[in-house]
Amino acid sequence: LAEVKGSEGKKLDGRTRLLQIIVSESAYLIWLVRNEWKIEKEQDERRRHTANEIEARWKAAITKRLRLD
Repeated sequence: LAEVKGSEGKKLDGRTRLLQIIVSESAYLIWLVRNEWKIEKEQDERRRHTANEIEARWKAAITKRLRLD
């Protein structure tokens, strides 16, 4: 996995953890939105998720995860 390092090459634990959270939550949301569109919305182009909806869901997911961590 990726690590965030400071100018002296030392691993920055907090920033590395934040990066891991952002990457994992983003990947999960991509998977979730894709499946919702393919299954629930039957791949109907008129029913695609909007950018605003996806952004709001991403922010909510990150906020929730950061509160738990």
